[in-house]
Amino acid sequence: MKERRSRAAATAAAFTGIMLLSACQQFFTTTLAAPLARASYTIPADLSVADASALLEEALASGDAEMAAALVTPLLAAAAAAAEADPASAAYQEAAAALLDASILASGVGPAMTTLATGLLGGDVSTVTEEQAAAMLSAFDGVSLDDTAESALLLLAAYPPADISSEDAYAAGLALLADSYSDAGGSLSNPASLSAEDLTALESDPSYLVGLSLLMLGASIDAASGTPSVLGGLLDGFSL
Repeated sequence: MKERRSRAAATAAAFTGIMLLSACQQFFTTTLAAPLARASYTIPADLSVADASALLEEALASGDAEMAAALVTPLLAAAAAAAEADPASAAYQEAAAALLDASILASGVGPAMTTLATGLLGGDVSTVTEEQAAAMLSAFDGVSLDDTAESALLLLAAYPPADISSEDAYAAGLALLADSYSDAGGSLSNPASLSAEDLTALESDPSYLVGLSLLMLGASIDAASGTPSVLGGLLDGFSL
């Protein structure tokens, strides 16, 4: 019970760092962005990384998850091709950084984390009960990844962008975990609803395992920095 409570409480803490990123987003437009944004998000599959990034800046500024989802396809194609050639290349780093932002926004994990932040404001994470954590984590029931976004996060976990932040790693990990629980017929808010058979299947699901690895990546980034993020401080002492 303690382990489950710790994991639930740790997950519930995760939005704090993401809020810092969201507050820093700035509005940006280009001559290409305006007409494409009006085209019901019919984004060319071969859209260049530069043009996709310009559109993504708009999506991030306005919280447009649909536009972000449409941009995942061209960005994933570019990142996958660049990773195959050389994941350390500037081409991969540029595509991967944009793909990470697009995938996180498209997943819907941000609003779920907003709900968690609201529930945690002014509180002490260490005192959150299983029942309270479950109520807040129910916001993740709506988090979903299509096959393209899931593939994007799996690629990014295999070859993390050099400048990935701990907050982005936590967000990507939580999106994968929420989607994995949903695919298994359960949820982050009620993992006990899974049968023993379903739980065994979940624990062998690559997306679930990668989700956990991304949470650990976030923790390692905080540890290496020597100055843990706000999120890292909240997660300190919890089992991931």
